[in-house]
Formats: sequence, C-alpha cells, structure tokens
Amino acid sequence: MGLIMRRLHCTVLATVAAVSFASVASAADMPAKAPVYKAPVVAPVYNWSGIYVGGNVGGAWSTTDWTKTTVFGPEVSSNKASGVIGGGQIGFQKQWDNIVAGIDVGWSGANLNNDLVALDTVAILRRYQAKVNSIFTAAGRLGYANNQWLFYGKGGYASANVELNEFNVGTGTDQANHYSQRGNGYVVGLGVEYALPQNLIVGVEYNYIRVKPADATGVNLPGWIAANDSAITSQINSVTVRLSYLFHAWQ
Repeated sequence: MGLIMRRLHCTVLATVAAVSFASVASAADMPAKAPVYKAPVVAPVYNWSGIYVGGNVGGAWSTTDWTKTTVFGPEVSSNKASGVIGGGQIGFQKQWDNIVAGIDVGWSGANLNNDLVALDTVAILRRYQAKVNSIFTAAGRLGYANNQWLFYGKGGYASANVELNEFNVGTGTDQANHYSQRGNGYVVGLGVEYALPQNLIVGVEYNYIRVKPADATGVNLPGWIAANDSAITSQINSVTVRLSYLFHAWQ
C-alpha cells in the first residue's frame, strides 16, 4: 500500500511539473503587447483672416521742396522737419496657406513744421515756412505668415495737407505768399506683426510717402506786379508702432 501511494505521489508531481512548464513555454511564445500610440499634440496655427481696427504712434521726418518762379528767376527752398505722428488704421485681409493679402486704410495727424531763412533772387532775406499734416493712406498689403508672425509689404495711394507761408525777415512783414492744399501721391512701406492672445496684434511699420500738391499760380507779393508760381513736393518717412484688434470674420 505504501509503495502504491509513493508511486501515485510521484505521478502527480510529474504531471504538475509538466503542466507548469507547458504554461511557461506558451507564455514565452506569446507576442509582447504593443504600446498604446498617442498622437503628438500639435499647436494650433494662427489664422490671419479677418477685419482689424486699431491705432498707431511713432515718429516722422519730412522734406518739402518749394520752387517759386518769379520775374527775377527761381527761388528754391527745402524745408526739413520732424515730429510725432499718430492715428488709426482699419483693414481686412485673407490668408491662403502662408500668403496673406488685404487692404489697409490709415489716417495720421502730424505737425511737421519747419522754418527756413534764405536770401531770395533780389537779396532780400526771407523766412519760408512749411507745414505737413493730416496724412491719409489707402494701400494694398501682401505678406508671408509664419504662424503668429506676419511679414508684409504695402503700396498704394497717399495724400497729405501741405501749407506754405513766406515772410520778410528784415521788415517782419507778411509777404502774403500763402498756400495750403491737399497733395496727392503714393505710399510704399514694410512691416512686421505678431499675434498676441485675445485677438490682439502688435507690429512695427515703416512708410515712405510722396505727395505733390497742385502748383500755386498767381500768388502776388505786396507791391509786385508779376505773379509768382510755386511748385511744391513733400516727402515723408515714418516709423510707427501699431496695435490692432482682429475680428475673425471668416476662417
């Protein structure tokens, strides 16, 4: 009886060992479980399409060339001035891939005022005063967007109010040679903008503006018989900081 029990016990142990070995071998042959794939988080790409409105402030430098033709010959003066410029802008634009195109309209107030003292054609010392203010632009913009950055160029129509006055320095009298007119011309510029949170856009822009008012004809000085014809051209360079709010009117 004891012999039978020992044999039965050995048989059971052998069976358990065989089953355990088979389970381990089967588990080793099973393929390892693949890791769960997680897609990388992609930051949203900024969309520049929409309508924007904002303000700007900066500095401007102007040169107003004034050529007056008299019976004694031409008188030429070139008045240079600088000052603060500021105003507002409004525009709309559309983005295609990295290309952004639109229209920008702006108005700026300025007081670019300068006096130039010089001898005229008959050796009389005169003070020529030139003022440039009230600048308007309407230009097309074309740019390249790199997510929140936008680099662009612009070009189009510009106008500015130009005022000229002349005085006799020796006598202190007003020469009655006054001229004030809005000149028409063009604007070209470059700029860069960065999109901030809450649809705000900050940028820096450079503009070159050239306007030519109509020639002033038939302006007489006191006591003079002949009229004086004046030809005027004004050039303005400006650098401004812009802050705008973008309304995403379309996507």
